[in-house]
Amino acid sequence: MALVENPGLKFSLLHFILAGIGCMTAHAGANLLSDYYDFKTRVDRDGTFGSSGLLVGGIMSPEQILRGGWIALVLAGVIGAYLVLATPAARFLSG
Repeated sequence: MALVENPGLKFSLLHFILAGIGCMTAHAGANLLSDYYDFKTRVDRDGTFGSSGLLVGGIMSPEQILRGGWIALVLAGVIGAYLVLATPAARFLSG
């Protein structure tokens, strides 16, 4: 659809892969932060269903989950910023 609407559009495999990685990283970061806050507010505890089990099972500490969530979201943000700046429309707007 994008190629039909924009005949001069060129496909970039690098941008395609980075977009996929960025989306997955953002999703993972959001899931980690959700697990952290659900555990802290006792929504996730022994006997409940639906958590990843990392915190309830004691596999990881809350600090590790929180740190991992923020690292994932920052990485996703860096990828997103790169993609915004690397697009032709962004170059047009900035210069």
